[in-house]
Amino acid sequence: MTVPVLIVPILNRPELLDAMLASIDYPIDQIIVIDNGGVVGDLAAAHVIRLPHNIGVAASWNLGIKASPFAPWWCIVNSDITFGPGDLERLDTAVNPRANAIYYTLGMAGFAVTYHAIDAVGFWDEAIHPAYDEDIDWQRRARLVGTLEVDTGFTGTHVGSATIMANPYLRVLNGRTHTANDAYYAAKWGGWKQGGETFSTPFNRGGHVGDWRGEIERLRDQGWRRIDTGE
Repeated sequence: MTVPVLIVPILNRPELLDAMLASIDYPIDQIIVIDNGGVVGDLAAAHVIRLPHNIGVAASWNLGIKASPFAPWWCIVNSDITFGPGDLERLDTAVNPRANAIYYTLGMAGFAVTYHAIDAVGFWDEAIHPAYDEDIDWQRRARLVGTLEVDTGFTGTHVGSATIMANPYLRVLNGRTHTANDAYYAAKWGGWKQGGETFSTPFNRGGHVGDWRGEIERLRDQGWRRIDTGE
């Protein structure tokens, strides 16, 4: 058994990423680090995607999946967690790759999502930028389409908001962008998050809850696999 892909975005505090990687105690086929801050050095155990600008959480999660579109499922984690003994094994044991399901080891600071869930719900909304509320928006859509939610348990550590707490300037910026994301979410769903929503489709315009539903299927169907590896 193995975790197919682990996706980890990072903006700052690379020492926390190092601690997270050191805590892995279970086989992982591929680790993809999305370096939004130019802070990650060479990592023998991971593929690092280096970006010239912070593309945000939603876009980073999407990019990690699009960089490995043939995986049956993906584990996505914050860079400020460390896994406890057996956390990844329990997650892998719980995941049914044929299900439309999301599996939480630590809420959306550490979770697994299947291909069928991405196909049913769509990718994360990149207009929610650069962080906060993208997870709630995806959960809202997932619940509207009946995505299964499973908690597998977590015994590790989580610093929590490590990115913004590391820099006073980022905390100031987050005060503005988080407020703007809240307002965008309220407009999208006809009310404030986690209880005030009145729309059953984004912006009450009908259609499907995910603007990107089906994109993952086309990525697989249309993708040109690498000749050398078949990936």
